[in-house]
Amino acid sequence: MFKNYTKFLAIAYTALLQFSCSKDDDSSPDIIAIDIPTTFEVPYGEEIDIDLSGVLPEQKDITFSLDFNETTEVQVGNSISLREQLARAIVIHNGDHAHIRCNSNMLYPNGITSEIENKRIPDAYKILVLARDRNEKIVGEQIVSLKILPGKIDIKGTENSSGILFTYALYSNEDTAFELTAPFISGDNTSWFLPEPVEDASIRLDNNKIIFSGIEGNPARQEETKYDLKPSLLKNGFPIASASFQVIFIPELKFFYGIYLPEGDMSILLNLLHLSVAGGSKTSAPVLYPAEYKGTFEIVSIEKDGLPFEDINRIFGIVEDTGEVTTQENNTLDPGDYLLTIKAISSTGIERTTTLTLALE
Repeated sequence: MFKNYTKFLAIAYTALLQFSCSKDDDSSPDIIAIDIPTTFEVPYGEEIDIDLSGVLPEQKDITFSLDFNETTEVQVGNSISLREQLARAIVIHNGDHAHIRCNSNMLYPNGITSEIENKRIPDAYKILVLARDRNEKIVGEQIVSLKILPGKIDIKGTENSSGILFTYALYSNEDTAFELTAPFISGDNTSWFLPEPVEDASIRLDNNKIIFSGIEGNPARQEETKYDLKPSLLKNGFPIASASFQVIFIPELKFFYGIYLPEGDMSILLNLLHLSVAGGSKTSAPVLYPAEYKGTFEIVSIEKDGLPFEDINRIFGIVEDTGEVTTQENNTLDPGDYLLTIKAISSTGIERTTTLTLALE
């Protein structure tokens, strides 16, 4: 009997040991903390990676998945919902370098309203990050708030001042066009948009160009006219990028050497001057009208008797802020006609050129 009892204990011990090992093998990890930032921002058109590799406990088979049910549902296309689009744009990459990748080009900036329908993108995308063990049991979770910022529009030929793209243009009876571009933004399902109303019926949008038809002003007008516009790029009706755009139309600039009588719009040209070849001369300042746009002046090129002339000894000069042309004393110039091309750069950045002939005798 003692022998049977001993055998029973051996069997019981073996069973207990096997049960213990099996339990250890099938053990699930404790609840883990997904220690990542809970808010992220990304400009529209860029990608962002959220690193999850530091969350994985050592020697544990953990995988991650995403749930978008915390985000308010919106129909963003004819056949797709916002949550479906989120699942396409925000994906998990598991493994040793686990991370979440977000392609903002596939989504929409948050907080925007459709220009076509009464639909609004929520203020943030709420993403539930789930950690699961080898048995698909959830062992950790964290809600992440992702906010996509509106994209930027560039307009060729403009400058940026405190977030406003601005430029000056001359009154013209011809079309004046400004080209819109949206770097780093995919063109799929997008279209350019100019909100109504605009200040003048002569302003229109033609593909990616804002066009002033020429009715906006007369070249003879003397006062400025300012337009403030806010073009945007739409995707499925939602504005994904926009810009504040200001253009100021100014009168046609008159630039020449001579006299101008604004009362009768009369110009007297004095662009041929006879000077001593010995130098030491200074001309009168040119006309740049209206005077409030006066900026700087420079010599662009020189010709002598119809041929290019290289002013190696810097005989000719110009007073930068007045436009007066000078010649050095005791120079070694040969007599002849010297044709100078002068450029004026107005205070608004508009350039004009004129010529001045110095007949040195």
